[in-house]
Amino acid sequence: MTVRRTDAPLRATTRSHRTASILSALVIASLLVGEAPAEVGGVSIVIVSHDGEAPAHDNFSLRLRIANRGPVDLLECDHSVMEKPPTAPCVAVGFRRDRKPPRVSLSRLDRASLAAGVIPLAPGATAETAVLIPTPGGSRDTAFYFYLVTAGHGTVSWTEQILSVKVGPPPPGLARNIRRTRLLLAAYVIGTAAMVMGVLMRRRATRSR
Repeated sequence: MTVRRTDAPLRATTRSHRTASILSALVIASLLVGEAPAEVGGVSIVIVSHDGEAPAHDNFSLRLRIANRGPVDLLECDHSVMEKPPTAPCVAVGFRRDRKPPRVSLSRLDRASLAAGVIPLAPGATAETAVLIPTPGGSRDTAFYFYLVTAGHGTVSWTEQILSVKVGPPPPGLARNIRRTRLLLAAYVIGTAAMVMGVLMRRRATRSR
């Protein structure tokens, strides 16, 4: 009896391993691209870490690393950096929540101000700083579109990163204040409506006499 040998299972296993390797390489590449800093002329800014969870009506912390390998002080960019790239080096951070903004103007983004004492950054210095980003009112997973901007020598580098933050309930003290404010507002609206109805009813009674 002749036994025929086939390498079909071996080829299938090899293809599956090759596919898994390619997918792993793509995932690693996407992570590396996501962490790439915005950089122009020896000046770079990159997101080091950020809070994955934060309360509603509060802030989450974003940590940035800024490096100035240029020969002059590093400043913070103004709103016109996209339309008029400056000669002096500068950095900026802009963001939007839930919806991706057009890359037209920095003035159309919310600004994340860098901490005092970090900018201007001296030549050859590297600094890490935390910025606080406000969270929305509802408890939900929220996507923040972040834009790291570096500019100088008439050139602008613009890097986009999407950060997911799980927004939970507000802090207990703030939640109590929100409920109290809503109750006061409801009482005010009901009281005002009752006064208006009373005035209208008196006017009707006066006209019917």
